Amino acid sequence: MAENKPGFSLAALARGDERAIVEWIEYHRAIGVGHFTIYGGDDTPMTLLKALTPYLMQATPCVAFRHWGAADDQASARQHFLDNRKQATGWFCFLDVNEFLVFPGSDSVTAFLTTVAEGCAAVSLGVRVFGDNHHAAASDDFILFARTRRAELPDRATKMLVRAGTAGATVDAGTEGAYVAQFARTSDPAFNAVEDHTLAAFWAERTAHLFATRARHSLPPPALPNVALRKPTRQSSRYMGSTGSHLAHAEGRANDGFISGHFGFHTTFEDAPWWMVDLLDVHVLREMRIVNRGDQKAIMNRAANLAIEVSTDGGDWAEAGTLDNHDWTAGTTPELVLRFTGMVLARLVRITSRTPTMLHLDEVEIYGEKFG
Repeated sequence: MAENKPGFSLAALARGDERAIVEWIEYHRAIGVGHFTIYGGDDTPMTLLKALTPYLMQATPCVAFRHWGAADDQASARQHFLDNRKQATGWFCFLDVNEFLVFPGSDSVTAFLTTVAEGCAAVSLGVRVFGDNHHAAASDDFILFARTRRAELPDRATKMLVRAGTAGATVDAGTEGAYVAQFARTSDPAFNAVEDHTLAAFWAERTAHLFATRARHSLPPPALPNVALRKPTRQSSRYMGSTGSHLAHAEGRANDGFISGHFGFHTTFEDAPWWMVDLLDVHVLREMRIVNRGDQKAIMNRAANLAIEVSTDGGDWAEAGTLDNHDWTAGTTPELVLRFTGMVLARLVRITSRTPTMLHLDEVEIYGEKFG
């Protein structure tokens, strides 16, 4: 019987990556990577081994682990892979655990490789470096959600996709083709210059079921996807509190998929404060769910008078719904369901207070489908 070897494999020397390696593996499995060879570069194998145990215990493991030790370098791990593992795969690549393959248009390494000429031995990919989004400390969030700012131009470094057992030409994927996203721990403005939600949007779609399993809606969510989940947001101002401790709730927490009971965003006192989400594409909107903060009943009605505004281009806005003197304290849960009638098209959705106040909500969910 012929050996059923994976079409594409990744190899990496992991050092201090126990918190990040599961996201790295699951992302690459989602785009079609079939096998991973992990060389552990820590003093003890246990830190990585515990994170990798679910993969190693599978009937047909998709991960092979070898403790390489802190004294051994990446070059020796690569040589070991070439001597012992490369013939067990069709294509392979060496990456660090802070690097992610990206295939725009297909989101599939398999689909991409079908476009490579038969006699080609390797494909050269450019590298785009992402900064730390000016986070002062490491985030507990998925790295693909927390790090969405990158350098404007590609880095001079390249990474290679190699066809095992083939000698021949190397082709360049080009500046607009496949690339490697590298997440660096830097606040340098040059590496935080451009907002790029390509990976965040892909990962939000692939992990949406993780956030849909919580039992907290007074009504079951509709069958359509939450198209606002983890999309980029803005707000009219940012309330810092007396000590600045509320900075973590400034942006991106009101559509992160979690109901905290507190607030996901908080503005200062303004005549017409607002919060806005960019859906990244024009969508047909069917329903919106607004969850108010539930920790302080006395201030829930700051959101009693709201306008829901939509725009396809950020220039022309239309009102899609309103709240008029809504009493948030009257219900059993701090949740409101708004169902849109007719064809409501939007890329941008903005919630604006129609009276002077501080605006703060826990979570906003928008259900619909991509237009066209």
